[in-house]
Amino acid sequence: LKDTVGIERRFSKSGKTGEFDIESFKACMDGKVKVVSVQHTNNVTGSSVPVRAVTEIAHDHGAIVIIDGAQAAPHMPVDLSKIDADIYCCSIHKMLGPSGMGVMYGKREVLEKLRPLTVGGGTVGLTTYDSVTMAPIPDRFEAGLLNYAGIIGTKAAIDYLNAVGMENVEAWDTELMKRAMGNLEDIKGLHLVGPEQPGKRCGVLSFNIDGLASHDIAMMLDSMSGVMIRSGMHCAHPFYVSRAIDGSARASTYLNNSCEEMDVFTDTVRKIAETFGE
Repeated sequence: LKDTVGIERRFSKSGKTGEFDIESFKACMDGKVKVVSVQHTNNVTGSSVPVRAVTEIAHDHGAIVIIDGAQAAPHMPVDLSKIDADIYCCSIHKMLGPSGMGVMYGKREVLEKLRPLTVGGGTVGLTTYDSVTMAPIPDRFEAGLLNYAGIIGTKAAIDYLNAVGMENVEAWDTELMKRAMGNLEDIKGLHLVGPEQPGKRCGVLSFNIDGLASHDIAMMLDSMSGVMIRSGMHCAHPFYVSRAIDGSARASTYLNNSCEEMDVFTDTVRKIAETFGE
């Protein structure tokens, strides 16, 4: 958008461990700001943004708020009426659902102003040789034949999580984080990326080991114990570049993980650090 329509971008700062800096955000705001885009939860550190405070400040300046909830929605209760976001998005593959599916919630008055990205079957109400009348929302945004199997899978995943209870998911994530972080805290050369409090990690445990690349850590965890994690920049290059960190190994917890699995993971990390680390 900067290159095509000439928008001006302003970036709010975050702290050393990735926590949101509300004062930096306030300093970015004035009457010229039209859109505020923010993560609900950081997918590298697991730290969450006080999104209700963000929407209040943004709305006071006449801006709309778009929230990326891909990391938050699977791990905590999300009350959109309290958050008051204008648009909230999340990804279903992080919520036990099928890949390629997502959800975008939007306030009606905001969605009515949006132009469809693509048009096709189902998006128009009436077409003549001279004009087109778009279908009502949400139909105007859903062109062509939809992924009905994916939609059914999405509903099944959401129903399952609601039956479990998002408060229970959040509590179990915290319990697993406490166990993992407690097991890792005395490993020489291991450095956590993100908050030190297990309850502020939202199912994300990113770390590095002196002398080892994150990709090597991930491959050794898989080959030694069958533990699969992510490695690299995690689609967050500016975060790492600004901190002079060359990516990280990232383990994620969820409701189907056990304490025993966390012990296998941390025991293997210890072996890797002691055997191959500096």
